Amino acid sequence: MVDLLVAWQSQTRIAAAGLLPMDHSEGVLAAADVAKRDQSIREFRWTVLPHESRKQRFLWPAVRAHVSDGAALVRELGNRKRTLELGLIKARWTDERSRFFDEQLRRAVAHTHAYLECEADALPSFSTQIPDAVQQRVAQRLAAPHGVRVVQPHPDLPLWVESRAVLPLAVMDWLRDRLSTAPG
Repeated sequence: MVDLLVAWQSQTRIAAAGLLPMDHSEGVLAAADVAKRDQSIREFRWTVLPHESRKQRFLWPAVRAHVSDGAALVRELGNRKRTLELGLIKARWTDERSRFFDEQLRRAVAHTHAYLECEADALPSFSTQIPDAVQQRVAQRLAAPHGVRVVQPHPDLPLWVESRAVLPLAVMDWLRDRLSTAPG
């Protein structure tokens, strides 16, 4: 389980590297640079959000049950995850050619690294305090093939609504990505 989490962290760091701000020569980004950045944002979302929703669903209950002060750790991880998602939403509704958009992306990358550091600090306690059988079961569930998945954060929805409305939300996200000119 810990090996899978470390691999996911590596994928997240690689995806976050694509979000670094671009140079604004003459104050405006070229259309090709905007398209490249849009693709990087989509790849970041497609990498991070499915992993995080799976961790929230399968890993966090095991952490709450078996890790000392696991509830506080899960609360901290949840707060950092929400901050990251809100940063992505703010970036989505900002003009992608502005410097403010770059600032939003810079903040999202910083929030991503803060979240990953918090999780990395907790990995040793995961491996020592969660029983091996539980770790194996969680790892199997985390690594199971993805079905239809939500790729856009929906922080305004309660978790129980989001978990029951996965298919409509996933279709809505897919349609928005295909028909929208907005980044992310």
